[in-house]
Amino acid sequence: MLIMTIVYLILLLLLALSARTKYYLYAKTASSLCFVVIAIVGAISRHAMYTLLLMLPGLLAFMLGDIILAFKSKHSLLLGIIAFSIGDLAFLHFLGDYHDFGLSSLLLSVIALISYVFIAKKGIIDFGELLIPSGVYAFLEGLVVMKSILVYRVVPTRFFLFIMIGMILYLISDLVLMIFKFKKKSLAIGAAALALYYGGLYCLAICFFFI
Repeated sequence: MLIMTIVYLILLLLLALSARTKYYLYAKTASSLCFVVIAIVGAISRHAMYTLLLMLPGLLAFMLGDIILAFKSKHSLLLGIIAFSIGDLAFLHFLGDYHDFGLSSLLLSVIALISYVFIAKKGIIDFGELLIPSGVYAFLEGLVVMKSILVYRVVPTRFFLFIMIGMILYLISDLVLMIFKFKKKSLAIGAAALALYYGGLYCLAICFFFI
């Protein structure tokens, strides 16, 4: 795991250095693929292939969404939101086996949706044509983060601890990314969003080493 972690960090460094160059897409693809490889190696080493098959759709959707966002086309942000939403649904399906759906599962989603509507209504951030897709995504993300917290409360293992931490970092990274994309394109804010996001994905990947 140590060697893969070092490789992952090197790829993230190359990703940062390649920003605004023609190599950025390749660096981002390699970084995204790396966390999937870490998850696969962890699952193989711990004989957890069935669990990997349940989580792999979510990991692959996150990887695809990340790669799509590297493109600067008109529809890349929308397609990225769709891919990440699919990833959220896949993880919800996986976590649903460990905690039944209830009102408590909706707590963070409701907070996220109310906050989103407030931000949009007040014109704090102009989401434009992404208003509805972003709202749906915010709801799903709140739902999957809350579900990961509830599952860890029921099954307090290191495996689910890393999933919970990964999901929380994933949520925080999107909040930072929202500011970067729609409000203030600062290099520091963009770097913080990437660090939080890849830190979250790293937690989702290494959880297999603790199953």
